[in-house]
Amino acid sequence: LATIGLVAFLSLFRGVGRGSVGAFFNVYLDTTLNVPTATIGSIKAAGQIVGIFLALFTPFLIARLGNERSYLLGFLATALSLMLIALVPHWAVAGLGAIGVNALSAITIPTFSVYQMEAVDRPWRSTMSGATSMAIGISRSLIALGGGVIVAAIGCRPLFAMGTGLMLVGVLCFWIFGMRLVSDSTEK
Repeated sequence: LATIGLVAFLSLFRGVGRGSVGAFFNVYLDTTLNVPTATIGSIKAAGQIVGIFLALFTPFLIARLGNERSYLLGFLATALSLMLIALVPHWAVAGLGAIGVNALSAITIPTFSVYQMEAVDRPWRSTMSGATSMAIGISRSLIALGGGVIVAAIGCRPLFAMGTGLMLVGVLCFWIFGMRLVSDSTEK
């Protein structure tokens, strides 16, 4: 149960980036940067298309770096992509950041799925899956709910900056605690 709790806690940070982009990126481009709707749709589509290629690349990345390092790299790259949106108020840079956040899920979702399943014995895997799904849902809900208040008060970029900070905390926590978890469980 402690392992499930730790992995669920680590999952909280994972939902923040995609949650903030999913809920507020369109609003940011439309209301703050005055980007046409067709361009916003093209940016979203580009993220999906790039994700296809990253999904095909992921097995090679895992073979080279291992599952946990591949996840850590994808998680860090997602946080840095979100940072682009937060720091540079230009539609092309923000679009590049959003493409990164969306496309990198093709690396982070499958590697984290394997990670969480390897962290526990077979009878606990459904509980692990449920706990991590719940944690991601909670983080996305909280970022959408709290983000609405933040965006109304001070704008989208501070929300994206906060999301970046939380994701970087998640990367650090995974590096400190999560990287050892599977290797410790496989040694038993």
